[in-house]
Amino acid sequence: YTLNSNIPNNTEVKFALKVQDGEFSKTDTISLIYGKIVNLLNEDCSSFKNWNSSGWAIDTTLGYSNKNSFGENQFGNYPNNYFASLSTLQPLDLSNALHAELTFKGIWQLENNYDYVNFQISEDNGLTWQSICTPHNQITYNQ
Repeated sequence: YTLNSNIPNNTEVKFALKVQDGEFSKTDTISLIYGKIVNLLNEDCSSFKNWNSSGWAIDTTLGYSNKNSFGENQFGNYPNNYFASLSTLQPLDLSNALHAELTFKGIWQLENNYDYVNFQISEDNGLTWQSICTPHNQITYNQ
């Protein structure tokens, strides 16, 4: 199947799918969002030029595929109630997006019940923050 070349960005395209083998039949609808990917930030972790950093450093030993990474307390020597944060200098404007995706690679070595990782978003320029769940963390409160 070929889509019309004039289809506008952010158009939902639905496909009806039917699978049958003579005895069994299954019908389903698959929805896709057509559009060009707009990459708002692609980070090589070689500097903090795009970031507000509190407690983070550039690490050249733990990066994915032998590349740099942002590291927070790589040596594990930190005081009780230690807090570090990393946030973009400029907000990422998703107001015209129907779909947004964040991809990143991360590794953590956490002490159970003491160390936590939260990924948060703000919809009001950083006045309030909301934790979101990712495959690498869980939503925790009062931590």
